[in-house]
Amino acid sequence: MKTIRIIIPVFSINIFSRQAKRTSALGPVLLATVINKMKGIRVEIIDENNYHGPKDNNGLPDHSVLQKDNPACIVGF
Repeated sequence: MKTIRIIIPVFSINIFSRQAKRTSALGPVLLATVINKMKGIRVEIIDENNYHGPKDNNGLPDHSVLQKDNPACIVGF
């Protein structure tokens, strides 16, 4: 099974920063929903604004650990 990873980059501080910590962007979720219906493809979304997984020294998602645990064939931003 092939994996596609969609990454939503962290926002700079703006008026949406507070809301971004509790929700996710709708566009990537809709795209992942459509792609996930295709046979043999698994889609995952990583929202760096409200991420709760392995982190690097800067407090950002550790993408090398994620890629090692579950390699993605395609990564989109």
